[in-house]
Amino acid sequence: RAVDGLLGSTHGTASTAGQQKLQRLALHLQHAGSQPESLAATLDTVAATVAEQWLDEPLIAGHLAETLAAIAACLHLGGVSASDTVLDLARRASGHAHRDVRVAAVHLLGRSVVARLSHGPAPSLDRSAETWILAEIQRACRDETHDQLAAAGVASLVDVHAAHGIWIDEVVHEFARLAAKNPHGLPADAREHLLRSGSLSDHAKLIYRKSITKLQSVDESMDTSILEVYPMLLDDRTDALDAIRTITLLLSADPSSARILAIAVATHMPASKLCSTFASFIGSAPTSHPSQHTFNAWTAFDETIQHVQLSVPSDKDTTGNLLDIDTVQLCIRVLDVPSAFASESGAQSPAMQLFTKQSPAVLSVLAKLLGLAGDASNHHAVKARLPDTVARSILIACTGYLGDPSIATWSSPSAREAASKSLEALRRLKNAATVSDLVASHAQSILTDYIKPLFVHPSITASGARTPWKDSTPAAVSVLQFCASQLTAPRVAPLQHLLLPPVLSLLDDHEPRYKRVGIALLRKCFVQESRPEDVRRTGLGHVFMDALGICVSYMGEDPGLMDDALVAMREMVDVVWEKGSDEWVAGLDRHIREFVMGRFAFAMGGSVKALRILFKEMRMLVGLCPVLVFKTLKATVGTVCEVLEVHQRDFESQVAAADTLIAAIQVGGWARMHMYQGQVLKSVAETWRLLQMPFLADARRNDANARLLGDRLQLLVQLMCQCCPDTIENDLRVLLMIDKPLFGPLLPRNLADRLDQPVPVIQR
Repeated sequence: RAVDGLLGSTHGTASTAGQQKLQRLALHLQHAGSQPESLAATLDTVAATVAEQWLDEPLIAGHLAETLAAIAACLHLGGVSASDTVLDLARRASGHAHRDVRVAAVHLLGRSVVARLSHGPAPSLDRSAETWILAEIQRACRDETHDQLAAAGVASLVDVHAAHGIWIDEVVHEFARLAAKNPHGLPADAREHLLRSGSLSDHAKLIYRKSITKLQSVDESMDTSILEVYPMLLDDRTDALDAIRTITLLLSADPSSARILAIAVATHMPASKLCSTFASFIGSAPTSHPSQHTFNAWTAFDETIQHVQLSVPSDKDTTGNLLDIDTVQLCIRVLDVPSAFASESGAQSPAMQLFTKQSPAVLSVLAKLLGLAGDASNHHAVKARLPDTVARSILIACTGYLGDPSIATWSSPSAREAASKSLEALRRLKNAATVSDLVASHAQSILTDYIKPLFVHPSITASGARTPWKDSTPAAVSVLQFCASQLTAPRVAPLQHLLLPPVLSLLDDHEPRYKRVGIALLRKCFVQESRPEDVRRTGLGHVFMDALGICVSYMGEDPGLMDDALVAMREMVDVVWEKGSDEWVAGLDRHIREFVMGRFAFAMGGSVKALRILFKEMRMLVGLCPVLVFKTLKATVGTVCEVLEVHQRDFESQVAAADTLIAAIQVGGWARMHMYQGQVLKSVAETWRLLQMPFLADARRNDANARLLGDRLQLLVQLMCQCCPDTIENDLRVLLMIDKPLFGPLLPRNLADRLDQPVPVIQR
């Protein structure tokens, strides 16, 4: 039929003799199927005629391809060998311009080799013929334009190997190349042979191991291809640990190849098998002291599992659960923060530095495991069972990396991001509306079973009094901080008895970083999210105030801690005592006298940050209770004037001092400012004089605080004029007499003009 089609398509393009010759060949082919000798001779004549008459005719490419395919089929079904004429036709046709002709020619080359080795006389295929045939087939395999031609080349190699077991190395490499480029381009029968052939699989492993041990001596594309295709050749009897171990080894030698192999493993290995394989590979190593081996293993696990797609129900474990609980629990154990982080020297050890580097990969694996199970539960209507005890352990493990950076020194930005993703995946898996709801549902058990035992009794060591939450479980504070920060008003009151002991312990600790966390938890749990009556019922208001008062004394070591403590004390006054009551006023009075005014003496000449914080707190307090202005006005004026005169060039502190006096005057101090008229004007004038000095010209132009100070000094003079209208003009006139160009801009414009007039002389 192929020859008849070729005859029809060539009508008018070939000689009459050629047409008649092909007609006779077609009749011979109809009767030659059962006569091998006759068939071989006829095929030889057909090949010669096609090569001579029509190989270069572009308009009949389709029929020419069918004829080549028909010759290949006759070789396969007729049990005859391929003549040199047939091989020559196939060789010439493999360079044809048309793709279909080249595909048929490559197929014919493969069939010709099989036929010669099966039915030809020995030696049926000399070395030179084998060389050029293999070269032509490989050239087709590596064609970058037509995937169909590459697939035909691989299929021809597979045919030859399936029949005679030769060219095994070429089969594996070219199959790998095609699979890497187009995994679905290989014919089904050729693919089936590759996946089921034990010899091919064994040889692929051999090349694979050679590639990973001598990466520098292997062609890059070949190496990449064999890495990508190797997991496809794994069968159930193959130890998957080999692939996992290879990814781990490649991470440092060749990260790009490691990623290619990781993607291939994730694509071809079921998720449950992947997890169990990695768990067995990692699980034998100690979890508390990681090594480079475990670090590489977790990094490889993270790289691999990111490409896993869960298939349901094949990826269920033996219990029918979608979630690999054993691997999840392994992650939890590895994430447990070692006690070595309790000391600075221990945290700097190489093992703990490696732990810090390893944790993000473990958290990322945990997030992917939970995410896979959650997505399957949502999209496939199947259940991923996660016991509450395991969910609580996941919460504890993840939140240990989300604490204050000064506390969670073992964490890092990437670890925090991965821990947050794990919590979000856990939320979806447990069908919680928010992470706060998820934490709230486990808060009592976490506080009772995990936090409470750590904050009960101190443990005395050689270095002094220590507590378990610092000595043996350094992540406890981070867990407490995160969980407490997620609690809202209705949920705090029932847990107050569990929150009080750890908060007080943190406030009493000598390290500022723990005091900061204690203050933050106090404000969150007992000010913002609690009703005042619930706090008053505890009777611990004075205890809180005393503990905060100690924090204020850290003004030199940590001014930020003092600021946090002052803010918390001011807020606690409204909680501990009813606003407006005598006790409330007394509490504010004590606060302002002991912890604000009483601290100015220590801040003067010391920490300017502490000085500014005290001025800020002073302004806030007099705004809350103006009656306190009269009790503190003398001390306030003295402190403000001293800072204005002494802290030259510290414009920010001078502005803070001026703002404090302005606030005191505006809320009620104006009634007694006549008592301090001379003191205030003297300090203001001196500060103004120094501010106008030539060496501060650049500061006045470029420093916003310097310009702001000038505005504040002018405002103070204006306020003093309003407070002391009957007595201040003489003092201001003296300033103008001393240096009118200097002090004139300090005074209000209308007042300066009026005071500039000569004073009338009274005649006796």
